Parts: sequence; C-alpha cells; structure tokens
Amino acid sequence: MNECKYIIFTKEDYKRYRLSKLNGFETFVEVRERINTEWDHMRNGHHFIIGVGKDSLTFFSLEYFEKHILD
Repeated sequence: MNECKYIIFTKEDYKRYRLSKLNGFETFVEVRERINTEWDHMRNGHHFIIGVGKDSLTFFSLEYFEKHILD
C-alpha cells in the first residue's frame, strides 16, 4: 500500500524537520533565514502548515491543501 501521511506542523516542528535534513554544506544562519522566510510564506497567517508525504514531506499552506489536495 502506498499511502501518504498528513502531518500538522507548527513553526518549531517545521524548523526541527528542516534542520534534521541539512546536508552539512549550508551554514546555520543561511538555513535559519530561509526556514523563517519559507514559514512566513506558507503559513498565510495561520500558526501551522501541513506536511504531506511518505518518506520525505512536501509542505503546503492550509488554503492550498484544501483547494488542491483534498478536492
């Protein structure tokens, strides 16, 4: 069975997930700034985003998830 999972991520959850995926060539400052920018873009005023996937996750805003994933 090839089921995707859907996980609600807070900002701290998202930071932990993204930092766990570092490849070692990026500096923490660069990654932290990018994570914060991505978070602000995806959350659209909400305090969470949705991660979708099986082995690795793709992240969506609530609005995008409802409109494109659930329909």
